[in-house]
Amino acid sequence: MEVSILPPTLGCFDVGFASIPPSVVSRCVSHAKRPSQRRPDLLSKPGGNDAQYTAAAPNTQTESRLLSLPLEIRLLIYDWVYRMSPIEKTIPHEAYPIPAPRSHHTRLVQDEEELQPECRKKLGGRGLLCQERFYNHIPCNLLRLNRQIYVEARTIPFHSNEFVFDNWFSSGLVAASTMVTDVFETWQTRAMRFARIGTDQKDFRDDFGLGLWRKLSTEWRDSLRGLKVLIHVSKDAVSEDTNLLDVLDGLAERWVVDGYLAEMKALERLEVELSTPPWCSDTDKLAWCRALQLLLECRDSHADVVCVQCDPDR
Repeated sequence: MEVSILPPTLGCFDVGFASIPPSVVSRCVSHAKRPSQRRPDLLSKPGGNDAQYTAAAPNTQTESRLLSLPLEIRLLIYDWVYRMSPIEKTIPHEAYPIPAPRSHHTRLVQDEEELQPECRKKLGGRGLLCQERFYNHIPCNLLRLNRQIYVEARTIPFHSNEFVFDNWFSSGLVAASTMVTDVFETWQTRAMRFARIGTDQKDFRDDFGLGLWRKLSTEWRDSLRGLKVLIHVSKDAVSEDTNLLDVLDGLAERWVVDGYLAEMKALERLEVELSTPPWCSDTDKLAWCRALQLLLECRDSHADVVCVQCDPDR
């Protein structure tokens, strides 16, 4: 896998470094006694409310040498330390059930018109978000060297990782909302860039599910840039004689309006996977995703909606 030394950006959809389970992230990233509520900009020198962290003079020779380097070089060093620090997942108890970490590969859903050569050129920028990421973290001994180093390096895992919330005992939407609103500090939530959430059809219809979406959309309004959503449509909801669009009627509108999806102004890419019975056609899935795209555009959202499906060949 080719690795870039530049900070990750959504401009290249292949960039992305890790997929750390949220429960592990909360243990691996050290907390300051009084965490700053302002997210430091890693592309500029610390200042403003974070200036207090630069007051402490380096008290070791190692810190002195590191802080004497330009900020851009220090950021590259932090990034390489992050890439060289894999997480060894441990089981707290033999009888404690933990889902095995696994990659989830998808591919684009395209109709016959989009498969034509002239249309492929127009859709050349519609690549998928990275599907191969590391299980890495920033070691706590680096974060504890100096307060300035802590501020400069602490958000790297949150910028680079894809946070995965799968359906397990309950909907992944419940896990995401709990982690983002009740576990993470504000600066951690606002530093998140990529997420994948497993959901159920009812999460977009009942008031409870829409309330969770409102919480997430509000917290991620100015930060999240890439979102993957897996929507499970059960066999009980759609039969062989039922049209998928009829089953999903009104779901997109409620998600965009009542779930505040359009309020996520930083969102650039939304990948939607509709997990349906085999008799549901790709044409209906594409039509629903295009309707979702139009609804977002009407609400001044710049997010690009992409319809994907599971890739069994990967």
